[in-house]
Amino acid sequence: MAAQQQQVSEVSEQVAAGVEAEAANAALAATIDQATAASQESVRQRYLFPFIALGAVQNHVRTQGIATARSRIDEITAAWLALQPAIQQMQIDEAGLARSIQIGELSAEHAGVLEAIAANPFFKKTFQQAQHAFAVVEIDKMIATQRQINLDYVARLRDSFTGQLDMGRLIEICLSPDSEPAPLKHLELSSTPAVHAFTSENADLRFLGSNMKELVPEDLTLAEQGGVPVMALISFIGFGASSINAFFDVARNRVILNNGYHRVYALRSIGVTHIPIVLMISHNEAMHLPPIFPGGVPKDYVLNTPRPSLVVDLFRDDLTVELQVKKRIKKVIVQVSNADHDVPV
Repeated sequence: MAAQQQQVSEVSEQVAAGVEAEAANAALAATIDQATAASQESVRQRYLFPFIALGAVQNHVRTQGIATARSRIDEITAAWLALQPAIQQMQIDEAGLARSIQIGELSAEHAGVLEAIAANPFFKKTFQQAQHAFAVVEIDKMIATQRQINLDYVARLRDSFTGQLDMGRLIEICLSPDSEPAPLKHLELSSTPAVHAFTSENADLRFLGSNMKELVPEDLTLAEQGGVPVMALISFIGFGASSINAFFDVARNRVILNNGYHRVYALRSIGVTHIPIVLMISHNEAMHLPPIFPGGVPKDYVLNTPRPSLVVDLFRDDLTVELQVKKRIKKVIVQVSNADHDVPV
């Protein structure tokens, strides 16, 4: 750190001495980034930016990037503006590309494994409110509404994909509901009211609901405030479905990737072109599709844009930029409060 601080000082002296401002600022930003890496972790991110509103792109770079990324806002803005004619032409030349996606069935030899997955209680509860089916889907032509990929995480995933990537192994990677969960940390912030904080490096951390629970003797050891407990509330904190899934708009033959973006990207980067996923089937867009898709993309864009952003675009150097962004963790806070009132019978 002392050496990095010395480098920062040297660059600052160059600026003071009248070195050309633009070059000096870039050098200073690079040196600050080296110091930042020691005090604040960062990750490499691939960012698909031309399909996003310019203001949102600028805000993303400004708020998520470290110094070198923020110093490139003008460069990225100019690139966005220069790319818009090409994006508009894509709406004409590739208007039917998303619709031409290949969707196939898994062979009968995998029926037993798929039946076991479908019978898993967590899988059943995750997909109980949607008509769904297992399918083998072409990666490149799935609609991508999440436009950021953590390249460092992708590298770790690729290292974990050991052995031959035949369909049996792809089913394990893409569909298994029993994947190892990411580490989770907990801190009780307050007892009255009860406030609990949970954090994880997995951005999919979420509150999974509460329910009534009949007391068992072991529960009484947790009744820190005494009294005579007779019922309990149990709350669930965890992650979303581990099975890669996508919405399938039957009328338009469009597949919108819903989760598992990093696994999909990692597999495609090593040559896999088709993967087994869960398709959540929509025959009625008003009833079966969410108003907002991952990444904050509205349903109207997904369904009605002639050439929306696709997974293949995440691999195009002319449509993406690599940024060094701040490493983040996901935090979920759960608070339990009560209100007592005397009311008429």
